[in-house]
Amino acid sequence: MSHKRLIQLILLQALLSCSFVHAEQDKRPIFWTEVASYQQPHQLPISGTTRNSIQAILSFETSGKVEKVLVDVGDEVRKGQVLAQLEQTERNLEVAELASVLEEAKSIQFERLLDYKRRKNLIVDGWVSQESYEISQTRLKSANANVDAVTARLNQAKKRVADGILVAPYAGSISRRLIEQSQNIAARQEAFHILGSKGQVEVVIHLPESLIFDIEVNSQHLVMIPGLSEEPIPATMSEISSTTANTNSFEATLQIDGNFKTVKSGLTAQVLLQTKVSKTNSPASLFIPHGAFLASQNDIIKVFRYNRQDSTLSDVALKVVALDKDGVLATGPLKPGEIIASKGVSFLSNGQEVTLLADKPLRYNP
Repeated sequence: MSHKRLIQLILLQALLSCSFVHAEQDKRPIFWTEVASYQQPHQLPISGTTRNSIQAILSFETSGKVEKVLVDVGDEVRKGQVLAQLEQTERNLEVAELASVLEEAKSIQFERLLDYKRRKNLIVDGWVSQESYEISQTRLKSANANVDAVTARLNQAKKRVADGILVAPYAGSISRRLIEQSQNIAARQEAFHILGSKGQVEVVIHLPESLIFDIEVNSQHLVMIPGLSEEPIPATMSEISSTTANTNSFEATLQIDGNFKTVKSGLTAQVLLQTKVSKTNSPASLFIPHGAFLASQNDIIKVFRYNRQDSTLSDVALKVVALDKDGVLATGPLKPGEIIASKGVSFLSNGQEVTLLADKPLRYNP
């Protein structure tokens, strides 16, 4: 082989090597992870708010001007204690007038009763006529009806007086006061919020519709209340609403197990829902970490699967069936053990050639 021919072969080999290196450099390196099935119970954190299980909004049953406000926010009250009172001058006057009218009606009733009994005895001996006896009987019935009518009016007047006095329905504490002295208020206008002293602490959360069939009443969960305890507190799911709210979520109530008198209503709480994916998902449910998917509509996400044969990516649509603090749980045409891109998926495309970054740092000149 001539010297010139040897130089041409060396240059051709170098050119091919450069082309191969350039082709390798065109492939985008990606972070990756292997898809794993997820069948174990997991904890889903959801924010909630504490409240007392026994609470009520108190209001007057009648309108009027507030004369007295006897309690304030934070005051402890006993059952039957007067909290506030409306001006009662006109109502008390009405009660007094009707009481006087009732006494007069009873006096007339008594007179007519005596007249009726006397004529009843005399008619036997023929001393009075049948017509006179029937007239006395009719007058007695009229007097009885009048007494009943005045008694009913008097009871209504007394009720209006009672409606002007607001009392505590049970022992507890005042959490809100919404009225002031000399204020004119309407009937059933909110006056106080009261929390019962015998009530237990509850936590209210809103369950997303994707979890409504995973959580059951009487199931056990954990609650974290900042400032109260660093350890999770056991809680029992006591209620789950059957209708959805405006946010496509269902209101649920958890009752904290134990006696925590120091917990106030309105505190922020974090509920760790204990869910089992197997209740609603097939055994092929997959865990997809955050950053490895693109969100779409109707609980659909997209991931990029790595094809080992040609080192390209193909997008795969999955359906989200549950949420997890580190990712989502989904089902779809993906198998455990397959490789997906785990970061930077918004910069990837279907059919793109990629290379997998090493899962461990590379060592040069070992």
